[in-house]
Amino acid sequence: MKETLLIMLMFWNLENYFDPFPPNEIKFWNWKKFEKKRDDIAKVIMLAKEEYSCFPAIIGVCEVENYFVLNQLTQNTPLARIGYGIIHNDSPDKRGIDVALLYRKEIFRPIETKFFPLFSDTTKKETLKTRLILYAKGCVNNLDTLHVLVNHWPSKMGGDKASLPKRMIASNTLRKITDSILLYNTNANIILMGDFNDTPDSAPVLNLNKFINLAHIYSKEHKNTGTHKYKAQWSIIDQFMVNHKLYSDSTVCNYSQWIYCNKASMNIFSPPHLLTQDKTYLGYKIKRTSQGPKYLGGVSDHLPIILKLYTQTY
Repeated sequence: MKETLLIMLMFWNLENYFDPFPPNEIKFWNWKKFEKKRDDIAKVIMLAKEEYSCFPAIIGVCEVENYFVLNQLTQNTPLARIGYGIIHNDSPDKRGIDVALLYRKEIFRPIETKFFPLFSDTTKKETLKTRLILYAKGCVNNLDTLHVLVNHWPSKMGGDKASLPKRMIASNTLRKITDSILLYNTNANIILMGDFNDTPDSAPVLNLNKFINLAHIYSKEHKNTGTHKYKAQWSIIDQFMVNHKLYSDSTVCNYSQWIYCNKASMNIFSPPHLLTQDKTYLGYKIKRTSQGPKYLGGVSDHLPIILKLYTQTY
């Protein structure tokens, strides 16, 4: 069996990656701290190349304030030589945070991009003041057209039960988008990524039942781990999902009939400098940028995730 890497992707919640110019709700934020965060984000992406032997071809991000901070990341750090393009649009989110997509221009060539709002009712007159869903369709070397959707679903602020309907709206919106893609082309290559603010076994995530949740597979093999830690509990709320076209379980492949099959796998990328000792709940926790008004000097309160997509030839 021969494995050929088709593409590697990353997703990362960048925790309030804001620009340093007023007006700004983070009173302690300034240019020096912004530069440190910008450079630290770039460092992690550079480290991904050392760990996985290539730079991510596509990077989905959330909790970014605007195009400026993304341009700073891609043009004013060592990432400039990699040649990342930017797909971004301002969202109606109350905190002013958006989703975005970075892509290596030599590998991914966008054909179409759209940003989908979350409507609070069927009349489509009112939208939730939250993040948009980013859709990008493009050509990839050694792969047919790829459809990528970046998500940052409403949080559990106010309680799980009270906030659940908002995440169901996000889930149903995402499902309608993907259903339309598959209706047009049943063999489409689709990748969902994002901070879903819910675990793989939650109702909003399970609603996307046409997709293989790679985070769910990862969680069964790696206990007591996650991309985010709340008090003593780790959880995987940052996830990759792919449709069946992009995933095959090698244990069920019929080698006598299959010429090739695709294999997708997810990993949590956790360089040691992203973690710090958890003196309250023991073990380790993520070294975040800030906690309330207190500046902590970390990069993010989430760990990035990696998706590697292979073709297996027999």
